[in-house]
Amino acid sequence: MEATTPQSSQIPWRLRKEQFRRYEEILKRAVEAFPLVYRVNPKDWDLPNALVTCSARLRDAKISFLRYNWPSTINRQRYLEIEEELIVAEGTGYLVLGRLDEIRAHFKAKVPQHPLISTDKVQEEAYELGVTRDQFFFLCQLAANNAFSRDLIIFSSDELFNLNEHAPLASDTYAISIVPDGEKWRILTS
Repeated sequence: MEATTPQSSQIPWRLRKEQFRRYEEILKRAVEAFPLVYRVNPKDWDLPNALVTCSARLRDAKISFLRYNWPSTINRQRYLEIEEELIVAEGTGYLVLGRLDEIRAHFKAKVPQHPLISTDKVQEEAYELGVTRDQFFFLCQLAANNAFSRDLIIFSSDELFNLNEHAPLASDTYAISIVPDGEKWRILTS
């Protein structure tokens, strides 16, 4: 039974049926995969390239489906059972949908294959990588969440990014140990 919905002009644009339809198939696949993680590359779906925008619109599609009961091929009963646990999260260049514990496990398992960490640069006790400012702070967040099994030896790959200024600040901000290692810096993981 379809619920009575207000006229389209009365619904915020991001919750309208047309917007829901853009993300419907992704939600359907995530519901079918649940509790496992469903990974989405926005480029494969002709969606906004900005992950923040795409994840926000996916969350809006979840709300829209719940609130307006749009006719859909999504198993509505199953969706209602898992809706509160179905999380949308951003990875590096992709989005994931699933249960929080599965998403955490997904990100933790993916760290060694992260594009920043090249297996040809793995030393016996540490990963070594050149980083930009954004990549540096991303790695600090991961280290703060115990995502690495080895130390990280890092150096700036961007001449405008002065790691010597940012490393001590990041150490305090993320409550992790970042110490000088010759010309480079080491993020301690143990």
